[in-house]
Amino acid sequence: MINMFILSILAIVLALIKLNTAGQSLTNAIHRTLAAQERINDLWCYDCNTMDQGDLCVDILKLNMSGLLKKCTGDDFICMVN
Repeated sequence: MINMFILSILAIVLALIKLNTAGQSLTNAIHRTLAAQERINDLWCYDCNTMDQGDLCVDILKLNMSGLLKKCTGDDFICMVN
């Protein structure tokens, strides 16, 4: 029973080593389909930092804050709030 467990662990370690030496790592490999590669980034975000703009960032939809709009480019598919 213990020998099967050790052999299983050894097989997993060898598989991970083989992937890493082939130039593919499980931690940094990104798989993208053809459709995902052709998709155009059409995301817009509000770029507002409370340290710079202060209370203007609290309710940007209530005020006309079109100056805070930012077009995301490239692989920026996530907006983060500061």
